[in-house]
Amino acid sequence: MFFLHGWMDWSTTFQFVVDALKTTWHLIAPDWRGYLTKSGGMMPLTTSPGAADIAASQSNDSAPIRKRFNKAPATVDALEEFGRVRLSKSFFMRDFLYSEISQIENIPNIPDDPELAILVGQKLCNNVLEPIQERLGRISIRSSLRSCAVNARGAANKNQFRCSSNEATYANHIWDRKNADGYMGATACIVVNSFIDYYDRTGNWEALAWWIHENIPGYSDLVFYPRLAAFNISWHQ
Repeated sequence: MFFLHGWMDWSTTFQFVVDALKTTWHLIAPDWRGYLTKSGGMMPLTTSPGAADIAASQSNDSAPIRKRFNKAPATVDALEEFGRVRLSKSFFMRDFLYSEISQIENIPNIPDDPELAILVGQKLCNNVLEPIQERLGRISIRSSLRSCAVNARGAANKNQFRCSSNEATYANHIWDRKNADGYMGATACIVVNSFIDYYDRTGNWEALAWWIHENIPGYSDLVFYPRLAAFNISWHQ
């Protein structure tokens, strides 16, 4: 398959297609570095300045300079800036902040220790979520980070919104607290979109559970739910 970008476009706009197909297709993308194959290998190419700059930035392992959050964001601008923090190649902090409890009960879902939340979010995304998405395609976040106040409301009145106590949820859905043993962690409830139709036909959630167990060494805990074969998956220190 031959890729060539058109007018007012960059070759990187079809990068996601290249990533999805490169394991099963023979790809040639002459203006996107690294995708002209020769004798079974990769031959780096001289690209246009714009594409070369983008390629160089993607290969730079140094973390970008960002604002440090010494306290919970308390203004719209500060929360927007917090949401822009890039946790991994595909995920931003904002992807993990939505909560139905927060919306209906009017409780901000903002961590008290944003820097700890960022740290464990990066671990979860890079060691667990990205490897799943790279192999199985797009994942959807169903539930993830909860502030202490949001989780406490969910656990009140004998677990009214199916949340465990705050103490039991530290280093799980409550990202910005270490657990009783002093360890950090993070949990997200996700759906693997490509698995839904198979699960609807067969009900065989175990197939995905075993695949994760055998292919994602960075995960620590796994709990499946009946709807959409959604599951909690965690990274723990």
